[in-house]
Amino acid sequence: MCEQLMKQFIYQFDGTLKDFSEIEYLFDLLFDKNFVMTSKHGIRSNISDMKRMFTSDLEKTTTYMIQSCRRICIGAIEVEIRITNDEIDKIEHIVCSFEGEKIVRAQITNEFDTRTYFYDMDMFNLVERFKLPLFDTSWDEVDEV
Repeated sequence: MCEQLMKQFIYQFDGTLKDFSEIEYLFDLLFDKNFVMTSKHGIRSNISDMKRMFTSDLEKTTTYMIQSCRRICIGAIEVEIRITNDEIDKIEHIVCSFEGEKIVRAQITNEFDTRTYFYDMDMFNLVERFKLPLFDTSWDEVDEV
């Protein structure tokens, strides 16, 4: 049940302009009043911080796309979400803990900017496809003095 509710909530961020009050009932069903999220840098966010973040994302017509979502053990789900708008394009890997049917804790375990990631992959593909050297080895050996 919690996976379906989480997906239903995330699907509300489809890039269309919405007011948070339109999805607040889903937010209240999904998140526990004592919810805490910890970023990979150790920054903690509570329920009111999350409301502000989601409100801001809706105003910026942010799109959330689920890359993967699976139960990893009783009371825990891992989800990978791609978040895009005019300012950002990133993927977050999050592990969520549930009590009952509500999320009580979430930990962002990995986060990266897809623009940097895809650039790095393009450079890797160029090196592999054309066998480009990773460093310049074209100089002649220097004679001893």
